Amino acid sequence: MEEERAQASVAAANVRGVISVSVLVLLVLAWELHRSAWWEVYLAPVAMHAAASGVAYLLRHRPFAKHLAPALAVIDAGLVLAGQARALPVSSDPLGIAGFSVGLFAMVIVLNGLTLRPSAVLVATVVGLSGEALLMKKAAVHELPAVVFILSLVVVAGASVALMHRMRKIVARFAAAEIAREIERRNSAEQEAARRDAESVLHESREKNDRLERLQKDKESLTELLVHDLRSPITVVVGYVDLVRNYLEQAQAPLAYRQALDQALGTAMRLNAMTSDILQISKLEEGRLVLHNAYVDARTLVEELAEEARALAAPRGVQVEVVALDEAPLSADFGLLRRVLENLVTNALRFTPPEKRLRISVEASEDEVRLIVQNEGASIDPAQREQLFDKYQQGRDARAGWGLGLYFCRLAVEAHGGSIAIEDREPFNTSFVIRLPKRTDSRPAPSVQAA
Repeated sequence: MEEERAQASVAAANVRGVISVSVLVLLVLAWELHRSAWWEVYLAPVAMHAAASGVAYLLRHRPFAKHLAPALAVIDAGLVLAGQARALPVSSDPLGIAGFSVGLFAMVIVLNGLTLRPSAVLVATVVGLSGEALLMKKAAVHELPAVVFILSLVVVAGASVALMHRMRKIVARFAAAEIAREIERRNSAEQEAARRDAESVLHESREKNDRLERLQKDKESLTELLVHDLRSPITVVVGYVDLVRNYLEQAQAPLAYRQALDQALGTAMRLNAMTSDILQISKLEEGRLVLHNAYVDARTLVEELAEEARALAAPRGVQVEVVALDEAPLSADFGLLRRVLENLVTNALRFTPPEKRLRISVEASEDEVRLIVQNEGASIDPAQREQLFDKYQQGRDARAGWGLGLYFCRLAVEAHGGSIAIEDREPFNTSFVIRLPKRTDSRPAPSVQAA
């Protein structure tokens, strides 16, 4: 609204200037042609009005120009009053001069109504009515015509105010419509920008997914190639070490030689197990390893592992115990679960001092089976226990390995819906506890996809 009022004030200044200059030019021409006192009396007021209109025209774009409207209204009405007051003494028809003044004051009121400022219309009306009353009194106009003239000015002023009020409403509606269009345009622009951003993000995401898929395929190919290339020489090493070991046994070679070959064979077997872990870890991480679940008796499983562990533990005098009193049925992938327990038992043997104990236990409750591997080696710091099951993490006293064994165990157990942790269980210093859901029947379970 203020912007429209400013533009209206500029338009009013233009109209005022055109009218003043036009009237001044006409008066000068008339005075030059006739040289009568009638035209001369209007020259000074019209010239002053033209000067005031010129100043208003020059200042029309200044910020303070909108505050000049009431002052210009006073100047307009005041100069009309001055001109008509000078014309009365030289006129032969004072009533005509007074009547003509009504039209001039009405023109002033309408002109100031163009500014859309009620204050300007009010000032022009008050000055016009006062001036018209003075002129009619000076011209000795009868009361009835005076009342008609004054009412005429009041009607013109009221019409100007009503028209201005109507114009303000129209401007407000146009402004509201313009604001609504601008908001809609901005919303459309923002939506378009958001759509472009979303498409850009989606395009980048697709490119990243494509790159990740290619990297994943490269990783799978590299992992499989690495495992394949490692297994072949390891198998050869295991075969030759086993052959030499058998020969030394038959030749009754010194015990130290056979023990050295046993250690070499154990190291080769661990390396072979590591290569298997690498491939299985990759599949477990990606959820691609299919579990071939079936009925497994945990008690039978740990007894078989204990027999194998005793053969490895005998040279160091480590005692391997089994505590499995009750049948403990499980639904599990036998090969994968056996691999987990082999990792735990092998790891426990490495850290069990000579002449100490290693125990493999099975505990069953209503809803779970617990497989426990314990030894009398050094205890593990509680702050370090959870980290040992992360990828590439090893204990402070680790002597070999890549930090993948326990990570593989955790993934495999979690794929079965279970958990693995290191707990405090007397009298052993270290206890690895696997918790798996218990089965209540002996039927083979269907294969499931590891999550």
